[in-house]
Amino acid sequence: ATYTDGAESANSGYMWVICYKLIYAANANISGLDEESESSRQLLGENYFLRAYFHFTLCNLFAKPYSFGADNPGVVLRIGTDYSQTRRSTVGECYDAIEADLLEAIRLMSPDARRGDNGYVRKEAAQALLGRLYLYKGEWQKCVDVCSEILGDDPLGKLETEVTSLYSNAPSSKEV
Repeated sequence: ATYTDGAESANSGYMWVICYKLIYAANANISGLDEESESSRQLLGENYFLRAYFHFTLCNLFAKPYSFGADNPGVVLRIGTDYSQTRRSTVGECYDAIEADLLEAIRLMSPDARRGDNGYVRKEAAQALLGRLYLYKGEWQKCVDVCSEILGDDPLGKLETEVTSLYSNAPSSKEV
């Protein structure tokens, strides 16, 4: 509304708090799940994705872009539920942790597994976020490889032909 952004603003503060609450919830789920059943693997993969997604969101909001230097201050990484020590990581360390979480999520989730209708994390979402991470890092070939894997041999078959109604038809959209 005011075209300004500051760490002291209510929106920024809320985003910081809610992301770390959700990261904690994902960490608690990760520590309590095992890979024994297909449904547990899917849920575990979803939580790795969520932890990566919220770290990625925090890094994009509260740190300099990766292209400005991987050694710049990033955000506090919360890997696990032991919060006895707090240290601000570098942007590079954040991106490495996000990449590791996304690769683990992709490994755990089945492309055919669905929980309910749309609205739950799927393997393709983790691959897409990984592609975006590689794009931000300037790792072009990795980005192309991941995106090509998502789209497969028939990219147009996975995309909507009419984009004007894409979001209004989100529940039934093959692209969403």
